[in-house]
Amino acid sequence: MMATTTPSATTYAPESPFTSSVVRCPAPLEFAHTLAFVEGFSPMAGEQHVEDGRITKALSVDGKAVVYGLASDGVREHPLLRVELATAAPLTESARAAIVDRVVGSFGAHDDLSVFYEVATTDPAFEPLTRRYRGLRHVRFPSPFEAACWGAINQRINLPVARRMKDALVRRAGPSLVVDGVEHRAFPEAAAVVALGEPALDRLVPGRRGKTVAALARAFTSIDEGFLREAPIEAVRAWLRAIPGVGPFTSGFVLYRGLGRFDGAAMVASRLLAAAEKVYGRPFEAATLDERARAYGPWGGYWMLYLWASTFIRGRAG
Repeated sequence: MMATTTPSATTYAPESPFTSSVVRCPAPLEFAHTLAFVEGFSPMAGEQHVEDGRITKALSVDGKAVVYGLASDGVREHPLLRVELATAAPLTESARAAIVDRVVGSFGAHDDLSVFYEVATTDPAFEPLTRRYRGLRHVRFPSPFEAACWGAINQRINLPVARRMKDALVRRAGPSLVVDGVEHRAFPEAAAVVALGEPALDRLVPGRRGKTVAALARAFTSIDEGFLREAPIEAVRAWLRAIPGVGPFTSGFVLYRGLGRFDGAAMVASRLLAAAEKVYGRPFEAATLDERARAYGPWGGYWMLYLWASTFIRGRAG
């Protein structure tokens, strides 16, 4: 095993590295739909490997890379997920349980969709999508910090340019792990970004975006993630917006894409408007889409998710 001397140093997992855990999840869960969404989600394109119904990806945990494999071990109405972890050094049982919980949580596997589907029965135009995509879960970024960084980097900029900045940050500050001859790199944690220093960060993410990422890193090193997940959404929104450079779009993006919490449609893409118009058979503007999403209460994010899915996931008939 090589010694890790910098945040981006490569370490090697031992032979036969994966250890498995099986997690029971609320039904329904259609993992094939979820994988299809991951493959079409451009902010994380190329950051994981999907093959034969299994996704393999790296996470940063306490500055070290953990590679997980995730696959379905059940069926839609009786779902089980198998999580396999590979690490350079053994994990304690409590650390393993926390990582497994983080992995399945980032795929929305803890979400109980029964209330969402019940609300959708009062929306005749939309309700068929809940049958077509039954069991689709809301995929989050692996951490709210990564979601925050992407929200800051990806504003008013071409996607390829934003991707290059994110990739540069991963190469410079993210840990990596070689498993079965393949190197897997993880997005860095906040402490690793702080350790870079702002001059180095500015070379990777220039201008105001880099300053916002630096401010985010400082803020996230001082907050308990439990607060972000469990505190009232108003309190979390206020904490996020107090960070220099963070406005309504980034705070809403972190809540939705990083934490699975809906705080309104802060920024509406034309593709989402087109999907809503097709489903409802009438024109939609950003304000009317936001109003319709809010009618679903905390499930507004799932309403948007299923509209997005209708633009690129085949789904089931009937």
